[in-house]
Amino acid sequence: MEPGTLSTSLVPVPAAGGPCVADLLDSVARLRLDRRRSRELLSFAWATGELGDGLSELCERAAPSPSSFAASEFEQDVFLSELVARVLGSRLTAGRTSFVVRLLAQPPSEPESVELRQGCFRELLAQPALRASVRSLDEALARLFELLGTRSLGSRAGGSRRKLELLREFHAVFELLVRDFAGASSGLARLASFARGVQARPAYARLGEVLTADGRAAEIELRLQVGADGTVRGLELLALRELTGNRFHRTALSRWWTRLSLLLRGFRFDPDQLLTSWLDELFVELLPAWQGLAQLRGDLDWLRWGLRFEAQATHAGLSACLPRFGVAGTATRLEGLYNPLLLADHAHVVATNIELGASAPIVVVTGPNSGGKTRLLQAVALTQLLAQSGCFVPAATAVLPRREGLVVSLLERARADQCEGRLGMELLRIRRLFEEARPGSLLILDELCSGTNPSEGEEIFRLVVELLPELEPLALVTTHFLAFAERLASEHAALEFLRVELDEAGEPTYQFVRGVAQTSLARRTAERLGVSPEALRALVRRRRQR
Repeated sequence: MEPGTLSTSLVPVPAAGGPCVADLLDSVARLRLDRRRSRELLSFAWATGELGDGLSELCERAAPSPSSFAASEFEQDVFLSELVARVLGSRLTAGRTSFVVRLLAQPPSEPESVELRQGCFRELLAQPALRASVRSLDEALARLFELLGTRSLGSRAGGSRRKLELLREFHAVFELLVRDFAGASSGLARLASFARGVQARPAYARLGEVLTADGRAAEIELRLQVGADGTVRGLELLALRELTGNRFHRTALSRWWTRLSLLLRGFRFDPDQLLTSWLDELFVELLPAWQGLAQLRGDLDWLRWGLRFEAQATHAGLSACLPRFGVAGTATRLEGLYNPLLLADHAHVVATNIELGASAPIVVVTGPNSGGKTRLLQAVALTQLLAQSGCFVPAATAVLPRREGLVVSLLERARADQCEGRLGMELLRIRRLFEEARPGSLLILDELCSGTNPSEGEEIFRLVVELLPELEPLALVTTHFLAFAERLASEHAALEFLRVELDEAGEPTYQFVRGVAQTSLARRTAERLGVSPEALRALVRRRRQR
């Protein structure tokens, strides 16, 4: 290092006493952010004011909790990204939205982590004041990291002033954490514990002293003289006192002598450089706490999403509850179930009550087109995901067993490079099901074997339902082969059957009852969509007249 220069490299020091983090998602607190990358990003932003979308990217790439679920096996068919985006609107960046999607798509394997998350939601739902504290914390963190990504403070471009303001916001966040969350009884109590751990560090004590010295270096007493017209006529200085109780206080003579001695020794720098260097060292010592706050933003995004989902359901006149988990073999019982994808469409959402897996592991669902079968399958899949993620589910009450995975296949999409016909593609879909599904999973298949002729389709369908029980799943399968389903109902006691309920006019009620549907209402659906003989002939006549 050359004479007259100061090193401002931010070499991190390890956090004492384990991870310096308030983890609201995992039973064992840990830093999910990449330690090296987050350290580099925060240090660079501290030094330069350049942050960009770095924090969002860190959250998006954060190490997830261990999970037995694979997003590729269901995410596309249940439109998980769309669900998250619809609930949050434009409140989060794409990277932070992706983090919430990942949490939903990878439910933790540890029941304790699910209980931790449910406990946070339960306490927030019961205490409006605590919800307000979470909003205040979120706003405080937003201000802190917005300032971290700001190069200067208006005309005061000096590095020390920006960094002092950053540390002041940092200090305010930890005061808020202790003040607002010390009385929490759920996992939210971790916030106060995290803050106390940071406040116990010597670096935090020095931070308080330097902020006090910066904010109250002296006191001045003035006397104003005001005339009859309300204007100031005179100003008298009564007293000027320097606050000497702070260890950073230096007398005027001491400050003058320090500058002179440095000048005589050949050092060419101003006091702002000295203060900036000292603040850099303070930041380095507190860097693990900065990493903890960066991760906390993602945890708060998760809580905000869950609370907004519950609020949207309530606003629509529906319910969202925290489910209960039964032992293995417990039937799935859902009261007031609805498809949450419909909430943001301002549609009339009809809730239903269903019980699945009470007497058999495979449930065959039949009924007319547009009767709600596919929406039911999506609702059941999303309920399982939300439940095992520790979040609210789209139902008034819910009791369900934990599953080892989820496989959803609602539609086999045509591809430009496919080398098989419809039958071949359907057979490949079935093969993938048995390749991907783990024992104890929830399996959902829409319109099984609809892409081939009835006789071949029935044979394949029978093969699938006979082999599926070996996976010990709960499986929901829909079909339009009504006569075949009727025969299966009389032959297989190991199958349950649900059908779409129709009203007196033969219209779907979007409720599901035991049994096999007697009609698919194909003719009525065709007429509703304008595919009757009369409607088609009219189209042909209009085309000829053009």
